[in-house]
Amino acid sequence: MTDDLNTNAAKVGLRISCEKTKAMFVGEPPTTSISVGSNLLQSVENFQYLSSYISNQSDIEVDIRARLGKAALVFQRLNRIWSSHSINSTIKFRL
Repeated sequence: MTDDLNTNAAKVGLRISCEKTKAMFVGEPPTTSISVGSNLLQSVENFQYLSSYISNQSDIEVDIRARLGKAALVFQRLNRIWSSHSINSTIKFRL
């Protein structure tokens, strides 16, 4: 299947980057490996895609912790604004 994808992608000038492409199996891993041409793809248990963490165990704890950490960092950066006396309270409420 990946060889067909690679062949069709090459027809329009695209190629699959085997260095960047990873494979993840949900449930039982197959007995054969996934390859593109003669290159085997690395099998991973989790990865990050569009700032979300995806796991083969459908575990969303890592994703939730990462999102909470990012939100806490933003609020920590806003702490200087909240404690500033030179910024009007109306502007602070709008933020």
